[in-house]
Amino acid sequence: MKKSKDFLREAEEHFMTADHVFRITYPMLKDKRLIFSIVQNLYNSSLNALHFLLYYENLYKQIDISQISDFELRYKYLIKKLKLLLEKHMNSNVEILRKDKLVIPNDDYSELEIIDDSKLENHLNDARKLLEVVKQLNDR
Repeated sequence: MKKSKDFLREAEEHFMTADHVFRITYPMLKDKRLIFSIVQNLYNSSLNALHFLLYYENLYKQIDISQISDFELRYKYLIKKLKLLLEKHMNSNVEILRKDKLVIPNDDYSELEIIDDSKLENHLNDARKLLEVVKQLNDR
């Protein structure tokens, strides 16, 4: 079984990869297919941060219920949204690249998921905040 430090290390590595691809590689190449690399790394980072939190709580019993519920309210949406984006990408037959946006339709084109730079940056900032919260626990 992984130790809490491994979860934290992996969370940081995935976040740094997502941040690098978003800020350096993606603007240089302008390839919208890199979006899913960013989303996948943010999702992995968030999951590892969550695993760290649960492992830490189980091991040390130092996190009170209010901290966990606050954590859940803030970051559960982020993890769900990233997972949903990845699922739509996997299940979609088509991805449409339009200027600064990536559009993922469902099978009958009744729903469109639009991903742009501002949405990605919001997810990146949320994941950064999540990682900071987890790092604070580790520093105790």
